[in-house]
Amino acid sequence: MVFAIPCQVSPLDPPTTPPLAPFIAYLIASTKYPPSVTFSALYILFRLKIYYPAIQGSSGHRLFLVAYIVASKMLVDVPFSNKTFWSQLFKDLFTLKEINRMEREMCRYLGFDFNISPSALVEFEHHLRQGFGNNAPPD
Repeated sequence: MVFAIPCQVSPLDPPTTPPLAPFIAYLIASTKYPPSVTFSALYILFRLKIYYPAIQGSSGHRLFLVAYIVASKMLVDVPFSNKTFWSQLFKDLFTLKEINRMEREMCRYLGFDFNISPSALVEFEHHLRQGFGNNAPPD
């Protein structure tokens, strides 16, 4: 697994922003989405960086969260809503208005093109697992 999920996942303590790795682990553990959502979110961020090499988000937290939200809306039959789930899960970090704005911005930056071919995703996942060799589970 690329991201190790802690055995005990607890809500984030406000008002400080947690380190990025625990933030991502908490997000993944809270949704219980399949790994394809995480890899698709990373692929979206990879594509964003290719299209806009000089782009910098205000935080990795914002970028990963919005990429994860968009990926879940593409891949999950009944994704969580921004209002009833995402804004509640991270209410101490982001408002509903911020989450909606971040999602709109991501969509505009990528021209609403979030299609990822299954073969491209498999290849991308393979490259990530090779890069993080010791953290990847056996095939």
